[in-house]
Amino acid sequence: MQTQREFALFVVKKLRSAGYQALWAGGCVRDQLLGITPKDYDIATSALPEEVRKVFGKKETLPLGAAFGVITILPPKSSPKGTINLIEVATFRTDGGYSDGRRPDTISFCNAEEDAKRRDFTINGIFYDPIAEKVLDYVGGQEDLAAQKIRAIGNPKERFAEDKLRIMRAIRFTTRFDFELDPKTYNAIETFVPDLLCVSFERITAELREMFLHSNRAKAVSYLRKTKILPLLFPHLAEVTEETWQQIVMVLKRLENPTFPLVLATLLRPLFEECFCQVVQQQERTPQRLDKILHNEQHKGRNPLINCKSEITTFCKKLKLSNAETQSTWYFLRSLPFVFAANKLDWPYFQPILLSKDANHLLQYSQLIATIEGKSARGAIEGINFCEGKLTQPAGVLDPPPLLVGADLIRLGLRPGPNFKHLLWQVRYRQLLHEITTADQAIEYVKHIISN
Repeated sequence: MQTQREFALFVVKKLRSAGYQALWAGGCVRDQLLGITPKDYDIATSALPEEVRKVFGKKETLPLGAAFGVITILPPKSSPKGTINLIEVATFRTDGGYSDGRRPDTISFCNAEEDAKRRDFTINGIFYDPIAEKVLDYVGGQEDLAAQKIRAIGNPKERFAEDKLRIMRAIRFTTRFDFELDPKTYNAIETFVPDLLCVSFERITAELREMFLHSNRAKAVSYLRKTKILPLLFPHLAEVTEETWQQIVMVLKRLENPTFPLVLATLLRPLFEECFCQVVQQQERTPQRLDKILHNEQHKGRNPLINCKSEITTFCKKLKLSNAETQSTWYFLRSLPFVFAANKLDWPYFQPILLSKDANHLLQYSQLIATIEGKSARGAIEGINFCEGKLTQPAGVLDPPPLLVGADLIRLGLRPGPNFKHLLWQVRYRQLLHEITTADQAIEYVKHIISN
């Protein structure tokens, strides 16, 4: 079966046989020189877009980026689906101005050396001839790889003026490879931070996602803070104490394979922690169903959870997160203090928290917070142990099928209405406490409630 590398070599050979120069370019060359197997390959060529399509055929190519000199080559039809990725072939080019801070207004086709000089960082501006097995480096990228340095090509301010997102990419590459930022490049980043928000949040969040999911996320977030990018995106973090900040960094360092929402929740938590703790204290005094608290519109202005959820939802929408990721971020934030107090809370009210697909991540997170922040250590650990014990139970014990459903109440002669939900909850509450264990007992209990 053909590999991605073999497919990339085939594309180069086919362009060469047609009389054009063709080289591997960018990240695949960088990764290869670092001893990392590239996932994708980009190719730069002297062939014009219409010439690339002529070489490979219109049915085997997509002209999606033709206006910028880019043609996409489709994988071989014989390769199993998902085994070979698309390859982008870009004509050597120089870029005109970037009036939108994102895409060039105009492009001009050129040679390999000029093309290298319009790229972002030296480590991404190296070419490789896979036939001659020769590196072509016009920008000092190999030297910077050896020095473990991220440096903008040419004048850093010009590179960042062209595309403001490059300031995020600089930090991502710095932390991904555990390199250091070149001082001039770093100074240019600070100059352009206020202009970052002219970039779409889809692109900003894509960079954050790669940083947050990398094992070196703590260094990435520290760089974001040092360059003043973090308080631009997370304004509340400008106000946290140094002690709180160090605790956040320590948690980020020790998280193992977290989801993006969990890292996001770690950064948002200082803004909402007090609110959630107040709700937990209220639960200890007067238990209420969480769904009831969250949907109690009658007291919305005084309902801390509704107000917090609204703020978090607004923030996640700004970052263009999916509904599922927004819900997951909310879950981690509002559930953490409940875990610490789990052994003190009424089990039927707490049980829904442990039914989430994120429950194991939540407990790992809770352990870290309790260890690092010393959350009344003994009390928090007791709550965590209680949850861990519950999660070892079979699914049928942790979340047994309901003894009654709406159809059962109708058969008892009751009319559907608001009382249905209340009656079913009363039965479910006692079922989870093992006070009622059969459908017959549940029916008798409903009859008892009705008669009274």
